Amino acid sequence: MTPRPVALYLGRFGDHERPDSAREQLCELDDVEEPVEEPAAASRDDEQRAREKARDEGYAEGFAAASHEQEEMRRAEHLAFEQQIVKERDRWTQDEGARLGAKMEAALAEIETRIGASAARILRPFLVRQAGRKAIDELAESLKQMLSGSRNPLVEITGPEDLLAALQTRLAGSAACAVWTPGPTMDVRIIADQTLIESRIQAWIQRIEASPK
Repeated sequence: MTPRPVALYLGRFGDHERPDSAREQLCELDDVEEPVEEPAAASRDDEQRAREKARDEGYAEGFAAASHEQEEMRRAEHLAFEQQIVKERDRWTQDEGARLGAKMEAALAEIETRIGASAARILRPFLVRQAGRKAIDELAESLKQMLSGSRNPLVEITGPEDLLAALQTRLAGSAACAVWTPGPTMDVRIIADQTLIESRIQAWIQRIEASPK
């Protein structure tokens, strides 16, 4: 209740208009609206702090969400990068394996060719000698059969001097009626009556010479 002056309630004796005036003033005062009190400064400060707090919390939540999203993107990119590295390594391994395999096959083939050529080069003289020995053995056996009969035909023998000497040694004097004639050819030729025997050494040598060098 709003306090009012006491004078408003007191009347003056002998003044008939005063009470009415006082009553009118009281009515006027009753008609006056009481002033509305404004919010306190502390309440305004609380509201301001609440708004600032809500704003800061919103910023913090947004920053945390953005940071989380960025971290997830970074992890996804890192995982994709590692997977790409694995794929590239596998592809490189396969390509290098195929390339090295082809090189190794080519190198082994070249080594095999070189070994074969070296072996042929080393064995060629031996094979020629072996072919000559085999031819001499066969010719000696054929001559022994021809000269073992009672006819003892005239035998003409031509060929390289070294092979003729080897053939004479193998016959051991059983071909006393043979005519030995050194010749320029590699083959030994034996003629007895109508029979012709040839060693074919030259053909053996040609086959050996035709082998890879």
